[in-house]
Amino acid sequence: MAKLNNPILYLTFLENDIQINHELNQVIDSNFIVYHSISFKYQLLNGLKSSSNQISLQLHKTCSSIEDLLVTNGDVKAVLKDGVKTIFTGYLSTNFSWSVTQSGESALNLTIEDVGTKLLVKSFLEDGEYLFNTSAYQAICEICTAAGVSISQDCTVVSDIITCKVDSNKTCKELLDQL
Repeated sequence: MAKLNNPILYLTFLENDIQINHELNQVIDSNFIVYHSISFKYQLLNGLKSSSNQISLQLHKTCSSIEDLLVTNGDVKAVLKDGVKTIFTGYLSTNFSWSVTQSGESALNLTIEDVGTKLLVKSFLEDGEYLFNTSAYQAICEICTAAGVSISQDCTVVSDIITCKVDSNKTCKELLDQL
């Protein structure tokens, strides 16, 4: 469990399918986040490649945003802050569940997945084939750009040349795992 002094959850509904007169950008302050319910889960797959970093938290049943979370079919971007400091940015998982808190109240369990997890499942190509004959770094950059993921300038540049034919049934994540 993480100890945050002033947790605030910022939600952005990416589809306009919520209740009429409800805002697409909503703020959930610490009054609606169950005290001590925030936990971080960092997963490591394939050696030391991080995958699917997550934050779990609970919202009190009185939180008005729950109504919109349960009816939307679109993605919901979530930013968790402690006051003004950003702690985690990602997308809400669609796996919601209800539980009872230690104080006996009903709460909605939420999971926020990191941005890369959500975006890397996109297909690299819509259709057809593509031939990489370039540096591994350039290939990684192209795959991440297709997925909408920015690469930090601090990342190691891998200059090895790779030659690889890719067809449209591969996701960006699968291509990066192969590299």
